[in-house]
Amino acid sequence: MSTKEIIRAIKHLPVNERLMIIEESVHTIRNESNGMVQEAVELLYHDYKTDKEFTSFTSLDMENFYEAK
Repeated sequence: MSTKEIIRAIKHLPVNERLMIIEESVHTIRNESNGMVQEAVELLYHDYKTDKEFTSFTSLDMENFYEAK
């Protein structure tokens, strides 16, 4: 079934069923996104802990920031 066919079919559903589809879709997207973020964290964790190139700017964290206008 193509995306256009799915959308056409959804338009014929009652509002409560359309809302259920939206909620489930958002839930699925969040879970996938969280999984990708977690995977990235796990892949880069060692580098951030050991490679000073990744953390060189953290020495500036406590300095005041002044916006130039």
